[in-house]
Amino acid sequence: MTESNPQQPAPFGQEPAKSDQPTPAYGQSAPPAYAHAAPPAYGTQPPAPYGQQPQQSYQGATVQDPGKTLGIIGLVLAFLISIAGLVVSIIALKKSKAAGFKNTPAKVGIIVSIIVSVLWIAGIIIVAIALVNLTNELQDACGNGQPTFVFNGMEQACPAVK
Repeated sequence: MTESNPQQPAPFGQEPAKSDQPTPAYGQSAPPAYAHAAPPAYGTQPPAPYGQQPQQSYQGATVQDPGKTLGIIGLVLAFLISIAGLVVSIIALKKSKAAGFKNTPAKVGIIVSIIVSVLWIAGIIIVAIALVNLTNELQDACGNGQPTFVFNGMEQACPAVK
C-alpha cells in the first residue's frame, strides 16, 4: 500500500491515511500541515492575505540628469562648431555636477572641442605661414623687374603693381 500525503485526498477507491490530528468539524478550517514560512527578506513586502489585493508602493519618478541632453548636443557641436560645443559641454557638465550626476557625453564633448579647436588653430597657422612664404617668393621673383618668374616648374607672369 502506498502512503498518501495528508494534504491531498486519497486516490479513488483507497482509504485515506490516518493522521494524529483530529478531523475538523463541518465549516471549520483545518490547521495547516506545514510549518510557518520564513519571514520575507528585508525590503520586500509580505504577501497579501488570500482574497485581498497586494498594496503597491509608489516609488516616485526617477530623477533625470538635467545636463544629459545638453551634453549630447555639446558633443555633436564639438565636431561642427568646436567653440560652441565647448561652451555647451561645459554648461552641461556644471548642471550635471550640481545635480550630483556624472555626464560622460559632456566630458567627451569638452575633450573633442579642445582637440578640434587646436587642430583648427594649427591649420590656420599653417595656411598663414604658407601664404606669407608665397608672398615673399612672389615679391623676390617680381621685385627685380622681370615680367615672369618660375613657380613649381611653371612660368608665371608677374602682377602689375601701380
